[in-house]
Amino acid sequence: MKYFFDDFGSLKKQIGGRDLFLFLDYDGTLTPIVDHPKKAALAKSTRSLLEKLSLEPRVNVSVVSGRALGDLRNRVGVSNISYVGNHGLEMDAPGVNFKGFDLLPMCEIIDYLKKEINKELLFFKGAFLEDKGVTLSVHYRKLKEARAAVLKAFLHELTEPFLSRKQIRMGSGKKVLEIKPPVDWDKGKAVLWLLNQHKHDGKKTCSIYIGDDTTDEDAFASLKGKGITIKVGGQGDSAAEYYVKQQKEVILLLKGLLALRNKARWN
Repeated sequence: MKYFFDDFGSLKKQIGGRDLFLFLDYDGTLTPIVDHPKKAALAKSTRSLLEKLSLEPRVNVSVVSGRALGDLRNRVGVSNISYVGNHGLEMDAPGVNFKGFDLLPMCEIIDYLKKEINKELLFFKGAFLEDKGVTLSVHYRKLKEARAAVLKAFLHELTEPFLSRKQIRMGSGKKVLEIKPPVDWDKGKAVLWLLNQHKHDGKKTCSIYIGDDTTDEDAFASLKGKGITIKVGGQGDSAAEYYVKQQKEVILLLKGLLALRNKARWN
C-alpha cells in the first residue's frame, strides 16, 4: 500500500475533474474507535463537511456501515446522501429503489440466538450483544484474550448447527463477531450495485472508498482497478491501494477533496 498523501498531487486531476462517488465507513473512519458503539458520535464539523461535499455538483456521498440503517441515518443526519446499513443488507439512497432480501425466515433463528447469547454473556463482564435487526454483533473489546477465546468457543458451538445447514453466516471485525443471514452479499457487492444504478460512464467517474475494518476489505477488493481504495490505520495486509495513518487524517482527506472540488467548479 502507498501513503495516500504522497500521491494526492498526482490524483488531483482524476478526482477533481470527474463525477465523484465517495463511499465512507462510519466507525473508525468518520468517527474514532470507541469502547461501545453508542459512544461513536459524529463530530459537528465532520457532519458539516459531509453536507458541503454532498452539495457539490457531480458528487455522490454514501456512508457504508455494519450498523443498522436507522441507527446510521440518525447518527449521520445528513440529507441527500446514501446510507448503506448492515453491511449492505439495508439501503436508503436518493432515487434508487433497493428491494433488498427476504429475511423473514431469519427472524426466528435470530431471536433464538439472541436469547442464548444474552444468557451466556452474564458470565462475560464487558462483552455485550448488539441487536441490529437482521444481524447480531457480539462485541468483546473489553475482554482479556483468554476470556475472549472462551466466548468465541461458545459462539462456535452455538452457531455450528445453523452454519452447517447454511441458515446463517458468520463474520468478524475489530473485536466483534457477527451473525448474518445466509446471503451472498457484502459491502463490496452493495457498493458495486449502487454504482450500477447511476449508469455512470466509468471513464468519467472517480470512485473512492475509505474504511478501516475487516468488512471493508470486500469493498477494497471489489473496487480494485475501478477506484481509489484507502485503508485507515496504517500499513498492513489489505486489498486497499492506499492507506492513511489514523482516523484524523480522514478528516484532512475530506477537506482536501472539498477544496479540490471547489477549485474544479470554478475553473
